[in-house]
Amino acid sequence: MSINIEWEASDDDLIGINAEKALELFIDFYFFARKVAMKVNDEEEIPDEGPGMFQAQEEVRTMLELGGGRYEKPKKKDLVKLIPAIIDKVESWGLPQEVISHYRKELSKIVSRL
Repeated sequence: MSINIEWEASDDDLIGINAEKALELFIDFYFFARKVAMKVNDEEEIPDEGPGMFQAQEEVRTMLELGGGRYEKPKKKDLVKLIPAIIDKVESWGLPQEVISHYRKELSKIVSRL
């Protein structure tokens, strides 16, 4: 079975990027990475929308707020601090290190465009 593990912020995603849009991309990434981890670990898959996306949003919100950021008004510095928190969580799901490195680069690319 082949599993698509690549997640990228496209050039279109980065046009007119601001901190709020960047946070949305972080949430989309987190949800995607969780689905990949569930497939890799042969866990029951979460649905594409609804409760799974809400859970991803809430987990990212918690990580952001624990780092001192505000979900409603994120700042670039908050998103910079959020990257290691998200990556640490994703690493705990058992994904290969090369995948984690790719994800870290993509999140950093988003923040670099702010």
